[in-house]
Amino acid sequence: MIIEEMTPEDYRKACKGMIIRYSIAETLFGRVIVASSQLGVCFLGFCEKQEPGLNELRARFPQNSFVEGSDEFQLAALSLIQPDKQERSEVRLHLMGTPFQLKVWKALLSVPSGSVTTYSQLAQLIGSPKAVRAVGNAVGKNPVSLLIPCHRVIRSDGLSGGYHWGADRKKCILEWERKHSERECC
Repeated sequence: MIIEEMTPEDYRKACKGMIIRYSIAETLFGRVIVASSQLGVCFLGFCEKQEPGLNELRARFPQNSFVEGSDEFQLAALSLIQPDKQERSEVRLHLMGTPFQLKVWKALLSVPSGSVTTYSQLAQLIGSPKAVRAVGNAVGKNPVSLLIPCHRVIRSDGLSGGYHWGADRKKCILEWERKHSERECC
């Protein structure tokens, strides 16, 4: 995964008015809207219907233009979440977040598929052991569901915890990853 960082200041200076291309795709876990700037995928979220997905995208990028259509960034991202992924494409992400959020999201990439971590462990991993609540907030702001695996974070008591896209979907994704990881190992 290649991450092109976009801080809020970068967005204000250079990314206002950029064109964001989006498309709708079916995945194992439901329909998604995936969007990309000229630098990479900037959003991936679940949407049962197109309009609510578009509304969330517009809310994240209120000063941009949107064009329906897919591109190589989106296709590479979607190839990672298909059941028969044989060829792994390099995925380029263009993520807008604070430096702290970007640090948390990068750390999430180190959690292996089929595994889970806790908010506390994630805070330790980034060198901010007392920032558990801030880590939780950063996890919740992840703009590219599945690509940055926020679904792999659970509570310290072992319970699933929240998930923007629903607890049942989170459970399904984790179960699929565990089964898929077991097959890759053996």
